[in-house]
Amino acid sequence: MTFTGIEMAAIAKLAITMANADGKVEKKELAYIALELARFGVKDSDPILKGAMEMDSTTALSIVEKMTNEEKRYVTAYLGTLMAVDGKIDGKELALWKLTSSICNLPEMNISEAIEIIKNM
Repeated sequence: MTFTGIEMAAIAKLAITMANADGKVEKKELAYIALELARFGVKDSDPILKGAMEMDSTTALSIVEKMTNEEKRYVTAYLGTLMAVDGKIDGKELALWKLTSSICNLPEMNISEAIEIIKNM
């Protein structure tokens, strides 16, 4: 699976929003975002992150909504795993995951399934 630069920026936008949902972005969350960018071969994350910061949420959601089922499965798992990376799942993060999943027509899964999917990639 590969993503275009704009798709990576959209995914990063959702990830940054998720990390900030509880009002504080933890170092573990930032490290996980960087790790996932590296997984997809991004050597310099600055352009992707700059694009994510400049992108409005509606655009990011629209881009993700148009992805293939396999790509959507990854996005769902990624966001679910990001929520759990700091060891605590905030209710606001969970609500945002559900809302994003609904808006983008992402597949349903629980946190354990999300972690398992990412682990097996």
